[in-house]
Amino acid sequence: EDLHLLVTFNGLAFDVPLLEGLLKAPLPIRRHCDLLEVYRHIFGYRSSLTDIASWNLDQHKSGLAQHAPQLYRDQRFADLSAYCRQDVILTRDLYYQWGRTGIIHGEKEQRPVNTELLRGE
Repeated sequence: EDLHLLVTFNGLAFDVPLLEGLLKAPLPIRRHCDLLEVYRHIFGYRSSLTDIASWNLDQHKSGLAQHAPQLYRDQRFADLSAYCRQDVILTRDLYYQWGRTGIIHGEKEQRPVNTELLRGE
């Protein structure tokens, strides 16, 4: 089934290519909203999900991305699942907050967000 809108954080550079490589087929994505690219478009630079979630949601990640492969190698699948679930929740919450308020907070300032970017257009 086609995905009408896929919302990711760094999905253009990481998640989508990884999944397409594993599936050996393109994902049926109609529109893709990569929140990292939205942030970069607004502020002119990239930042981490940890920092952006802190500035916008006053929430923090519990782990670091570089630890995920080790969790997998150690077969700590419950910990890996919890780490990934938190990323999904933060990404969802950022998407809804930016859409609801129309404002993105950076490290030192806030700027309006073009809602077309959030629709993957």
